[in-house]
Amino acid sequence: MSASTSTSTSTSANPTKIPPFMFKNLQIVGNEMEFSESLLTLLPEKMVDFESLKANGFDVKPYFTAQGWDRYFEMLNGPIYPDLLKKLWMKARVFTKYEAKQEELAAIERDPSLKGKTRKEMGLLEFTGTQIRSNVYGINLTFSKIHFNALLGLPNSGLVLDNFEKDTTFRKDLLHRMCVDMQLKGKVKGLTDECRVLFKIILSSISPIVGGTDTISWTHRHLIYFLLTEKKVNLGDYFFERICEAIFLSKSQRKTTIVYPRLISDLLFQGHIIENLKKFYPELVACKITPEVLTASFLTKMHLIDTKVVQPAQEFTVRLEYRLYVDGYPLISELDAEEVIQDYLKKLQDEGFTVTREMVPKAPEN
Repeated sequence: MSASTSTSTSTSANPTKIPPFMFKNLQIVGNEMEFSESLLTLLPEKMVDFESLKANGFDVKPYFTAQGWDRYFEMLNGPIYPDLLKKLWMKARVFTKYEAKQEELAAIERDPSLKGKTRKEMGLLEFTGTQIRSNVYGINLTFSKIHFNALLGLPNSGLVLDNFEKDTTFRKDLLHRMCVDMQLKGKVKGLTDECRVLFKIILSSISPIVGGTDTISWTHRHLIYFLLTEKKVNLGDYFFERICEAIFLSKSQRKTTIVYPRLISDLLFQGHIIENLKKFYPELVACKITPEVLTASFLTKMHLIDTKVVQPAQEFTVRLEYRLYVDGYPLISELDAEEVIQDYLKKLQDEGFTVTREMVPKAPEN
């Protein structure tokens, strides 16, 4: 079974390759979820205005940079495709070792001569670990944690956060480093101010939740600790497991929340799914929404500063690069007719982007 080649570019200057996840065999399948698509809601990740936080005394970006996560936070500054995500989510399922074995048994039942053959010889997709499988208008999609790390330019290695809900290896040093009041060690207000800021970023951008919380799990405490101590975390694994968990809850408990909509949108964009769908189903990708921005305003609400919020020298703006380039090649350039350029700029402005004529890329050299 052949797969299409999928090359990703997070930014025009910083390309990365994503393993193939779109397969050429078209197949119409039914929904996995047993509720109406209209009930689905998004739980978006927020962009983070690190300069705003720095201007108000919390220069925390270096902690994330040390992990190699700059690309992730840059990626958050982009569009979400809600209609496409809802189609994908309705047909999504978590494909584990058990499902893989059942698939093989079903193939052998249909054709006993396949017994003892490899999955490839059976005509089945390769299985090397848990996968997320879905289908959008006949296009079969298969994702694993490797895809999420590749999208973010990260190695598929590092500490697995889920292990530390029970693993006690670092707990003593963690509590000593992070807590100001051991009587409140399970509470947010028991953390140092810097740790409270890091936790706010985690709940806004890395592990979004609805509403607030005054407690902190061991997993989140360990994430903060690993940020402080520069112990590398497997971010792609964490995202993949959270998405699998949400899909399972949608299937088993009819939970209707789509998690990490911006991350999944970018994976579909960089994997050329959006580009292909736009040709035949433009209405599916016509609607785009932009995530909110986490600014320093929460510092006042959390009583982390007692002065008026200082505005950074450089105002946070929505990135335009993904609208001007695809795989490093300009969508529009000085090579285009002026009328075409102006029409495209007007379209971007109508979508809420701040864009000027000077931002149009030069004509490509080849």
